[in-house]
Amino acid sequence: MAGESASGDRSRWKRVLKWIGVVVGVVAILLVGVALLDWNALRGSVSRVASAKAGRPVQIHGDLDVRLFSPNPRVTINDLEVGNPRWAGPGPMAEVARISAEWEWLPLLKGQVVLPGVKIERPRLHLVRNAEGDANWQGPRSARSTSGVAPNLPVIRKFEVDDARITYHDFQRKLQFSGTASARESGSRNETQPFRMTGAGTINDRRFRLEMRGGPLVNVRRDRPYPFSLGMVAGPTQIVARGTINRPFDLGALAAKFSVSGDDLADLYPLTGLALPNTPPYNVSGHLERDGTRVTFDDVGGNVGDSDTQGDLMVELKGKRPFVKAQFTSRSLDLDDLATWFGAPPSVKEGEAASPAQRKIGQQMAEAGKLLPDAPLNVDRVRAMDAEVKYEAAAVKSGRFPLRSLSMNVNLRDGVLSVDPVSFTMPQGKLDGTVRLDAREDVAKTDVDVRIAGIALGQFRPKDSTQSPVEGDLKGRVKLQGTGNSMHRFASSSDGTATFVVPRGEIREAFAELTGINVARGLGLLLRNDQEKTNVRCGVADFKMEQGTLRAQNLVFDTDDVLITGRGDVSLENEAFDLSVHGEPKKLRLFRVRSPIAVTGPLRKPSVGLEAGKAIGQTGVAVALGVLVTPLAAVIAFVDPGLAEDANCSALLAEAKSDGAPVKTAEVNEADSDNR
Repeated sequence: MAGESASGDRSRWKRVLKWIGVVVGVVAILLVGVALLDWNALRGSVSRVASAKAGRPVQIHGDLDVRLFSPNPRVTINDLEVGNPRWAGPGPMAEVARISAEWEWLPLLKGQVVLPGVKIERPRLHLVRNAEGDANWQGPRSARSTSGVAPNLPVIRKFEVDDARITYHDFQRKLQFSGTASARESGSRNETQPFRMTGAGTINDRRFRLEMRGGPLVNVRRDRPYPFSLGMVAGPTQIVARGTINRPFDLGALAAKFSVSGDDLADLYPLTGLALPNTPPYNVSGHLERDGTRVTFDDVGGNVGDSDTQGDLMVELKGKRPFVKAQFTSRSLDLDDLATWFGAPPSVKEGEAASPAQRKIGQQMAEAGKLLPDAPLNVDRVRAMDAEVKYEAAAVKSGRFPLRSLSMNVNLRDGVLSVDPVSFTMPQGKLDGTVRLDAREDVAKTDVDVRIAGIALGQFRPKDSTQSPVEGDLKGRVKLQGTGNSMHRFASSSDGTATFVVPRGEIREAFAELTGINVARGLGLLLRNDQEKTNVRCGVADFKMEQGTLRAQNLVFDTDDVLITGRGDVSLENEAFDLSVHGEPKKLRLFRVRSPIAVTGPLRKPSVGLEAGKAIGQTGVAVALGVLVTPLAAVIAFVDPGLAEDANCSALLAEAKSDGAPVKTAEVNEADSDNR
């Protein structure tokens, strides 16, 4: 029995050994077959598999050489071509003369790819992004990963890129770039040349230069940020950034410190896709971080023109348009810097921050006597993003205009921009307003509503004087609607009203010192032989705007001794005054002016003088008041519904009755205004 058992065991072992021999033989045959395999015969199959994976044509035109059984296994691909996706049209996205890579077997059995050497020779990349934002180096949208997980990158011990050429055409940003790239790296750190790319191109027909450097690619790890630095110069615009790609090479996860300087923040639109306002020359820096579709700019600070600024900004890139949420403050705002938001150049005086182009525009406007800028608004940019922005200035530098602070909330949605509110505060008084600009059509529509609340005129003092020429509170309201893609075109087409009221106060003959125009000749003639100051019982300037022309409906300045009235218009199309002012004495005068005072000339520098040959006959206070009183109650209610009840303007109405004015009409209008 024992002999039979031993014999059976020997038989089984023989069969096992036989099968092992068969398997070894088959493996040996396969290995020999693989070793002797003509890999070029598989180029078609490899190309088809690669094409299916990439979603675009991939072809190997040259030799495919694979050496598996070697101390250093290697694959070499010659004359590789990667085509474009269908929307990008015919032609290759990439052409590579030769790619060779070595790998190690043992780490591969553990699931890790270790490449002792990778060399890419004469690559040619032709990159394109269309107007819709599709890029030819990306896969189909349906196949793009949104998980944010970085790829499992191989370990590379030696990496070389030789004579790389890159072209990039971005139709969305109107950007073209052509450059070269190279890398010659070794894990030994001896004579290593990390990745470097240099080149030049154009953005909106403006040339720029770019240099980018990266850390050694041989040190790249999936769990280790990849360092980079970037420098870009586009005319006066300079951008410097230094940071890391947190998940190499996922550009959706990076962080960097940056600094940007240039002539105008609006020039950054081609690079950022953000419709930033026009500004004077700027220099700002901060920290940038991108995580997926969200980009944050923290601790942003620097100077914009002659103003400081600091704050934070967040950009959300998902959706149809970028969404920007920002909050910025200034310790000190120079008011002329704010003018650039509306297309006007900043002050071009010596020592003021302004670019050469802005100085040229400012000089041209001054030579032409123009005040309203004609710089066009780019409505496409307004429609290119949505935004919520808050801005505050703790102090405002405004020359002799006594502004204390500024705050505004800006909201941009679907091509409609609203500023609600914009608020200027003074030591005494406030100016509040709202602006709505609808840029959904090619020609923008704008609505403006501004209220002036209790601004004390005593705040306005002439240079080198401690005494104000006018005392009293100014109230007012300006409400306009117009169309046009510039400040001048909007003003030239506007309809609406502009009303200003001084319910009580005092005026001095030195009123002319307040402004740069020669008011002394006008008011000095009207108030001649008065005391040094006289009481202002009520002042009203009520204009109706029609197609850019302000026409005086009521122009009255009532003092103890003189009733000053006016007529005429102000053209915003031609930027010119055509006003006539007349004084009617309330008591016997030894001297009086029988000719109206003319205010004419450009808005920028009007002139004041007598209207030659236009004497006004004696009329009397009652008649003059009767002309003015009819619409006065409605005018006051438009500015402030309670003003007629508690101001001397109501006293003016009462005196009109005693002086024989048509009070019946006035009483009707008062009732109408109360019902509004």
